Amino acid sequence: MTTDNLNSKEVGRAVSRISSTEDSLDFKISKIIGNDYQSYRNEWDMSFDSSVAVRNSPIHLDIEMQDFCNQSCVMCPRDSSGHQDLPYLLDTKKVADLEKIQALIIKAQKEGLRSINFGAFSEPLISKNLWSLIEFAHNHGIIDSRVITNGLLLDRYFEKVFSSGLVNLYVSIDAFTEFTYEKIRGKGFNKVIKNLNQIIKIKKDKGYSLPIIRVSFVEMDQNRHEKDSFVNYWIKHVDHVDVQTWSDYKKTVNAQELNNEKVFNCRSPWQRLAVTASGEILPCCDFNGRNLVLGNINEVTLNEAWKSKKMIKIREDLINGKSPTCESCQRSRGITNQYLHSIHID
Repeated sequence: MTTDNLNSKEVGRAVSRISSTEDSLDFKISKIIGNDYQSYRNEWDMSFDSSVAVRNSPIHLDIEMQDFCNQSCVMCPRDSSGHQDLPYLLDTKKVADLEKIQALIIKAQKEGLRSINFGAFSEPLISKNLWSLIEFAHNHGIIDSRVITNGLLLDRYFEKVFSSGLVNLYVSIDAFTEFTYEKIRGKGFNKVIKNLNQIIKIKKDKGYSLPIIRVSFVEMDQNRHEKDSFVNYWIKHVDHVDVQTWSDYKKTVNAQELNNEKVFNCRSPWQRLAVTASGEILPCCDFNGRNLVLGNINEVTLNEAWKSKKMIKIREDLINGKSPTCESCQRSRGITNQYLHSIHID
C-alpha cells in the first residue's frame, strides 16, 4: 500500500491523520468516555466556523512543563545550530510552578476549559509533576488530556500511562530506520521503539481502552523516502498515525512568502492558549507564538488574556492577513501536505 491510495481528509493544521478503524477517533473516544467528550469535540469543531461568535474562554490549553528538552531535533528551534537568531529565549531551564498550574486549571475549567496538552514545546516526561497533574486535571473536570513525547523515558512510567487517566499518548518518531532517526533526532531509536511496543503490548494484554496511541512523522527531505514504510507499519499497531508538515520557524513574513499559497488557515486563537514554563501566555501552540506574548499567569488570568485587546487584534489580523508572524507561520511550512487521509485496515 502507498500513501497515494489513501482517501483524502484534512485534519487541522496541515496534518494528515490515518486511523486504524473506519470510525472517527472522536466517535471512538466518545464511546469510552461518554457524551461529555462528544460535546467538547462539537465545541471544538464549531471553533473552525468563522461565523460563530468567539468563545468566552479557551477550550484547550497547552502547557510547557519545563523550558528544556532531552533531544535537539533538526526541525525544532531548540536545535540552535539550525535555528539561529531567534527573537525569543529558549532553554532557560525554567520549570512550571505546580501550585500555579493547579490553580489555573481549577479556574479555567470552571470558565470552559475542556482539554489540556501536557507536551507543549518540550519533553513532558522529564517533569516529576506530569502524572500527578494529569490526575489532578481529570479530577477537576478536564475531559481530554494529551501527552506529546519522544518516548525515550516511557519505560519509567508504564504503569502511570494507564493509571493516570491519560486520554491521548502521542509519540513523535519521524523515521522508520535508526539511520534516519539519528539524522533527525539523535540517539535512542531502538529504545523508543522498544518502549512504545511495550506500551502497546500492555494495553492489549490488559484490555485497556485508553490512552489512544498515536505516532507522528514530520515529513522533511531527510525522511520523505521512509513515509510510506512508516505509515504502513505503524497503522497496524497504533490507533492513528499523523504525518505533519515541517515548519522552518521564520521570524517574519517576507514579500516572496506572501506570494505563496497558505498551507493552512490558523484557528488557534479561537480555540486555545498556551502557557510556557515561565508563565507567559501565548495565543497558539506554535513556537512562533512566543512572538505574541499576551501576558503572564503571575499577572493576568487566562480569561483576561483571552479577552484582551491584544488577543482581539491577533484574531483581526489573522482574518485580514496583517500579522507578520501569523502570515509567515501559515505559509512557511517546509512542504505542502501530500495526503490528508483516513483509511481502514482490514
